[in-house]
Amino acid sequence: MIFTSKTLVRILLIIFFYGYTYGQVSEKNNTELDSLHRLIKQVDTKEKIDPFLELSLYYSKIDTENLDSIRYYANQALVLSKQYEDTEEKKVEAYISLCYADIYAGNFEKATPYAQEALALSKKLDYGDGLLFSNKALGRLLIDQENYTEGLYYYNKAYEVANKYGASKDKIIDVAIDLSTEYLLLEYTQEASNLLVDATKLLDDPSVSLESKGIFYTNLAFINQDNKNYEKAIEYYNLSIDYYKQDNNLTFQMAPMSNMANIYQDIQEYRKAIDIHEQTLELANTINNSSNGSALHGIGICYLHLEEYDKAKKYFLKSERFHDSINYTFREAGSAELIGRVNLKQNKKKEARTYFEKASELFLESIAFNKNNNIRKDEISIAYLSLSEIDSIYKNPERSLQYYKQHVIYKDSVENERKIKIAERIEFAKETEKKNQEIIVLENQNKIQQVNAEKQRYLEIGLMIFLVLVMLLLGVVSNRYRLKQKALKIIEEKNEENQLLMREIHHRVKNNLQIISSLLGTQIDKHITNNELKAILQESQNKIKSMAIIHQNLYKGNQFAKVSVSSYIRELIDHIQKSFEKDNTKIQFDLDIDPKQIQIGLAVPLGLILNELITNCYKYAFSDKNAINNSIKIVFNQIDDSSKYRLIIKDNGKGLPQDFDLNNLSSFGMQLVQGLVEQLHGEIQINQEQGTTFTMHMEEPTTT
Repeated sequence: MIFTSKTLVRILLIIFFYGYTYGQVSEKNNTELDSLHRLIKQVDTKEKIDPFLELSLYYSKIDTENLDSIRYYANQALVLSKQYEDTEEKKVEAYISLCYADIYAGNFEKATPYAQEALALSKKLDYGDGLLFSNKALGRLLIDQENYTEGLYYYNKAYEVANKYGASKDKIIDVAIDLSTEYLLLEYTQEASNLLVDATKLLDDPSVSLESKGIFYTNLAFINQDNKNYEKAIEYYNLSIDYYKQDNNLTFQMAPMSNMANIYQDIQEYRKAIDIHEQTLELANTINNSSNGSALHGIGICYLHLEEYDKAKKYFLKSERFHDSINYTFREAGSAELIGRVNLKQNKKKEARTYFEKASELFLESIAFNKNNNIRKDEISIAYLSLSEIDSIYKNPERSLQYYKQHVIYKDSVENERKIKIAERIEFAKETEKKNQEIIVLENQNKIQQVNAEKQRYLEIGLMIFLVLVMLLLGVVSNRYRLKQKALKIIEEKNEENQLLMREIHHRVKNNLQIISSLLGTQIDKHITNNELKAILQESQNKIKSMAIIHQNLYKGNQFAKVSVSSYIRELIDHIQKSFEKDNTKIQFDLDIDPKQIQIGLAVPLGLILNELITNCYKYAFSDKNAINNSIKIVFNQIDDSSKYRLIIKDNGKGLPQDFDLNNLSSFGMQLVQGLVEQLHGEIQINQEQGTTFTMHMEEPTTT
């Protein structure tokens, strides 16, 4: 359960992003730097401003730890630009450099006035580039303080300004990259996708750097990877790597290579994943890059899946030592846990216990650190889950359950915070945009009034009275409009609050059902030796899972009383298939499902009926469970746009016993099926030609 591919991708994205922030500039070699220093000595006072700014910008991009140099050159440019009337725009650039110096130093209170001064002066000058970069700086400043809502607003403002003022294509692409990366870090995948699709048309412009193209396609690839469109993701990752190679940028190749390896892990092409991970390690060693821990971990995971346990252990040990060397306790714990799992696979129980105990100690240390510093709730959640699983292995169910409950609490907390941030961001953006429009209207009105006052003082007092009446009328209309908008806002907030509560209810129900299912699974795997009892508990677990899937679909969707029947049936079948994988039973499914949404009152009994009849097919229908032609056909459709539905489950197996009587059953499962169909005012018909066919007609319950 440690370091899923998605988690590793987001970690790499964060590492990757922070090397790319303000005013992308090309790296200057020592000769170019010397040239700038000589130029400062040779030119007159006013001509020194540009090289001062260029040097400050250079250190802002290339050497962000050299804060003294950033501040020194920016201050020199600022002092000089204040001496001349025609260098106002240079002041803006100096303020922005000073702002970034304090952002890098973590002095957010000191950085804020610089960004605000740059923005105010840019508005006064109507300076497009100044508006772009000052909005960008404010966005960076607010996001670094975890004020994501306002930070994203200013990044969006920078993108709007870049397009409105006709900024060069490379600047528009750069701000699109920054904004899309912030979206991705906050998991706003759809917003990032829309933004990049909008900016794609600018990529062919010769002013766009190879580095920017590489980052652009890395982000686009990540979006496709997040949406499980793996083929397209790999295509874009390869494109980004090609651009980095052309730019001779070895460092930036790391992220797309690691992400491609994770894709191959997800689609179980482990040899390809190992090959790319090894290339990543080679590249990391070439450039002395310390981000090779994920590659070591990834190779270990691949060998674990390939059941090459000695090789898996070798790389997990390397991963453990690496993360110990950089004091990353959480990842060190994850490696130790996996070494324990490998030892269990090799039946080395003593060694496994040693590593599991070590992993538990490290996980508890990581949890304490994250809690004390109020960071990384996702790591706390994963750590508790691993502790729960370790205790489950060593038959400590009480403590395992306690840890699992803590895992659920922190997991829910992370998801709820993300949902709240999304709602806040949308509401804030709407409200701020409305305020901006009102400010623009008021500013225009004031300008018109001032011009009219100067040119038309000779107008009769009657005209003045008329204007006053017009203004009063506008005030009344404006006031009524604001009251109406305020009422609408309250209604919208209540609706959003109710939707969040409904999602939370379904989410909680699903989690509680999942906990019950997990506890049953633990008992089945660890404590039950009686095969008949195991089968009964397994069937009960499947029934619980069929209901949990419904609530999972409800809280993920936009409706809270209906589920997509097609999606629900496919997920249910997938779960049943996995539960019978250990029996090597191979069955092909032919599905003809009406893609409608059905009420939960129909979905619950439908799921239980399907679970019971499909399970019976796996257990009894086929003489040769490994035959490749074993099949089950499932049809579910609505009858003539009414509230009635037809369900058909047909297998090509050996059929029912000769003495089978639907009205005289001892099987609890079939009694349950018959009872559920009757509950839905339906009936069952059975046909035993060429296998067994169950045909059921049922009616969707009415809601009040």
